[in-house]
Amino acid sequence: MQTITFFEPDRGRPCDGCTKCCTWLNAQAYEYKFGNGVSCGYLKDAGCGIYETRPDGCRSFQCYWKTNLEIPDWLKPNQVNVIMKHEYISRFKYINICFAGEPDTRVFDWMREQSLLGINFKISDTGEIISSDKDFIHFHELLSKTYGV
Repeated sequence: MQTITFFEPDRGRPCDGCTKCCTWLNAQAYEYKFGNGVSCGYLKDAGCGIYETRPDGCRSFQCYWKTNLEIPDWLKPNQVNVIMKHEYISRFKYINICFAGEPDTRVFDWMREQSLLGINFKISDTGEIISSDKDFIHFHELLSKTYGV
């Protein structure tokens, strides 16, 4: 039986020492729950200690900084303390920003600049929307009121 892979492994830039997702994204790797500053129990100095046998959730996560080469190098998660995930909800696509420590203030300037070019952002930690798309903003206001999202 062949496993279906939804993401090409290791596409784009290398993590090259960044392990922010292994400490800040809420997930579980076998018996270890991690996130919000608590590291995965398999995280070692050199990176993931079970990289070749890591669970599907870890295997399928693709950091948007890593996969989108249009995002500036300086926005690498371990340099600015944010993790970017590309997401869709309804007809809207956006970049979900997850704090991974105290975020570098340059990130907010970059998001505001990009929002003027039509990129939508949601900061998952605060629920704040940064966008120039009034429909996207209104849609998230409705989601927030209806579902607390």
